Amino acid sequence: MNPVDIELHDARLCEVRFDPMRQTASLTLDAYESPSSSERRRLHILFEGVEDFHASMDNIALADNFKSGNVNYWSPAVAPKRTHLYFSDGHIQILAAAISVADAEGVSGPSL
Repeated sequence: MNPVDIELHDARLCEVRFDPMRQTASLTLDAYESPSSSERRRLHILFEGVEDFHASMDNIALADNFKSGNVNYWSPAVAPKRTHLYFSDGHIQILAAAISVADAEGVSGPSL
């Protein structure tokens, strides 16, 4: 999947992982396939060659807004630029060499 073709408005952030030793970061989200979709599907976004990772998120607000969707939108980078993800209350920015998106059936995460 091409990251720039994926709309994350009203997606649900389920999990964030950052591994400084492997220089990776990953996100698991439940997202609508298109603006007209009525059901979300689980996606896994992997960042490789991570040089810089910043996160500022209000966990209570993320949990409170999970059901309706706690992701406002994102601006995926065409590497090696910064990707920005904006949440109901918070933001992540990641500078990485590569970004990939895949269906994430079987990936763990909350399902409220």
